[in-house]
Amino acid sequence: MLPHAGADTCLFRQVCETGEALKDLAEVVGTKVVPSRVGILFDAQSQWSTEIPTLPTTKLDHWHDVRDWYRAFLDAGLRADVVPLAHEWEQHNLLVLPTLFMLSDSAVRRLERYVRGGGAIVVGYATGIVNDAFQVGLGGYPGAGKGLLRTMLGVSGEEFNILGPDETVELSDGSISWLWQTCLTRIADDAEMLATYTGAGAREWELSGMPAIVAHQYGSGRTWYIGCDVRREDITRFICDQLAPQIGLELGDPRVVSIDRASDTHVFHCVFNRSGTDVELCPTGNPVLLARGSHGHDTVTLHANGALITQSRR
Repeated sequence: MLPHAGADTCLFRQVCETGEALKDLAEVVGTKVVPSRVGILFDAQSQWSTEIPTLPTTKLDHWHDVRDWYRAFLDAGLRADVVPLAHEWEQHNLLVLPTLFMLSDSAVRRLERYVRGGGAIVVGYATGIVNDAFQVGLGGYPGAGKGLLRTMLGVSGEEFNILGPDETVELSDGSISWLWQTCLTRIADDAEMLATYTGAGAREWELSGMPAIVAHQYGSGRTWYIGCDVRREDITRFICDQLAPQIGLELGDPRVVSIDRASDTHVFHCVFNRSGTDVELCPTGNPVLLARGSHGHDTVTLHANGALITQSRR
């Protein structure tokens, strides 16, 4: 662990600091991360498929959109789990499908059961365009699941509007789209239109008044379809204004990341400062580790990249 620059370096001092911290974490070894109520689905096949140069645009990037949604949840004071599409995700109350370009019929049927049973999903633009054999479903976009995904979402689109460099389209909720808009020509009678395209860009591309974000009740669950790319700050606002109230998600402190780990007898509350500045906290539980921070009277100040771990009985 000794760097090439030697022992008298910031890097080596950080290595030593980490080693000292690990001694205090013996009790945490063997614990399991408590799952978040939110899952963001990732699929390597979809990432590879968005790299194909013959798509409507070469700027699609599944992993980039997964990362944007993950950071947007952090900006809203919430933590989300990134979950492989092929793994278990039914334990989450809300699922986000960002640019999952490929969706098999079996995956759509699994999602349908999840929503019908009370789950909630957010389906992003360029999701469910083709199945796992790279075949486009007929009848409108998104075509995955032989139309089942469209039924769940309460939407149907006919084409994609792809913007050129330095072009944008504004949404009625203030969001900005700069790449892709799915041209939705039909929405279900019981669907709710949350945002439409508006402004000069929408008029130029004949999108004015066309649905951009649609909510739909399906079975005992709920779906949202976001038919265009939007900025990370727009996603954060959508999470705070739409998703959190509907799902009952409690917004936290966006300056920190909070992760709980549990054993049979204790829960360890881990808090990491992501803000780059000092953050003052009022911790609960018994302290296990304080790295890059200082104690006050009933408070703890976490410095940049600082960490605090406390424990409490289950």
